[in-house]
Amino acid sequence: MRFDTLESLFTPCLLLDEGRLETNIASVADHAARLNLTLRPHFKTPKCLEVAEKLLQRNASGLTVSTLREAQVCLDAGFTDLFYAVELAPAKVGAVVELIRRGANLSCLIDSRRAVDMVSNSAGSTAIPLLVALDTDGYRCGVDANSEEIVNICRRIVQADNLRFRGLMAYAGASYHCDTPAAKSDVMGQQLGAALAVRDRLDVECPVISLGSTPAFMSSTDLPGATEVRGGIYTFQDLFQAGRGHCSISDIALSVLTRVISIQPDRNRFFVDAGGLALSKDRATAGQVFDAGYGLVCDKHSASPIDDWIVSEVHQEHGIVTSRSGAALDFSEIDLDGLYRILPNHSDMTAAAYDEYHVVDAKARVTDCWRRFNGWAPKWGGDQSEDQTMEPKATRPPRVGKSSEAAFRRRREQASETHDEYIHPAKPGG
Repeated sequence: MRFDTLESLFTPCLLLDEGRLETNIASVADHAARLNLTLRPHFKTPKCLEVAEKLLQRNASGLTVSTLREAQVCLDAGFTDLFYAVELAPAKVGAVVELIRRGANLSCLIDSRRAVDMVSNSAGSTAIPLLVALDTDGYRCGVDANSEEIVNICRRIVQADNLRFRGLMAYAGASYHCDTPAAKSDVMGQQLGAALAVRDRLDVECPVISLGSTPAFMSSTDLPGATEVRGGIYTFQDLFQAGRGHCSISDIALSVLTRVISIQPDRNRFFVDAGGLALSKDRATAGQVFDAGYGLVCDKHSASPIDDWIVSEVHQEHGIVTSRSGAALDFSEIDLDGLYRILPNHSDMTAAAYDEYHVVDAKARVTDCWRRFNGWAPKWGGDQSEDQTMEPKATRPPRVGKSSEAAFRRRREQASETHDEYIHPAKPGG
């Protein structure tokens, strides 16, 4: 097998450690199995079909998506069991109807009677499955779990001929402010208790109790009454998760490969070609015990941190590397074009700037190139470069079931061709 080297890659670019990815996926899948819960991973973190396939191979029942573009990509690849876990804007109902018409088993989310009425008025004869979002800790959207309004919303869904009541969804966002596993577990327990209390007040069947928050779920030992759990960041992990004690730095599967472009020994710093766009300006580790600036600087092969080096400042295409403590850098080891890996504060935000992952093995050999999908609106028809619109431009029969091996092979070949074009560009006149 031919391996590309890190030196052959055009920087900045994303690296994805496949071994760490698979370990992270297995850890959460095994915990869900121990708790006898259905696992519905969030596609918003990887936005990559090869990662989706790995998730489903480890007993995921379906996928959670955060955009209808994600839903369309998953459906086109044959992944049909989907939950759009962002409150559905009525203007997007046309796209939801088209996805369902093409074969998606797509559930959506709402949190008001007005939303129920507007969705129903726009859905026509298509039946849209809906979950109702509960606010259990004031962290995100949702209906107050203690209010009578939640019962009225559920009844309104049942009364609509073109809507189907699927159940209740809650997110334990407050768990991110907890310092111990016991406290995180308590938040998850409170979330579950609130959802079950609402279920018991309803006079309609409630088949789904869907809970979210990776750290809260992984800290829980029993969740009786829940039917499924959602989580996304666990596939890649990041410095914020490590700083909160949800993982170790050695679990982080995603990094940005960057090159040294300028060295200033007199100012005890050097510059790399990964700036604010390549790393994102997310400062999630600010205020934590270890503030990683805009990213932690690591060895290019092992992805192990180098002393206390961080990207302390960014401009659009420049990252400035210093030591967090102010200790002198060893400039005898730093050279122009030198390669480093930067671990991200927030993997979701960092990955959003890229359209592919360079997959590496434990020896830092580049083994594959996987496409990543960004954007919000579905792209209809066979031409994925056409303008994004709310309504479909073309129709085609849906594909059901998991993607075939041949389809994955075609995607890998297409990614490899693109990869070779810029890593090994044709010479002028050649």
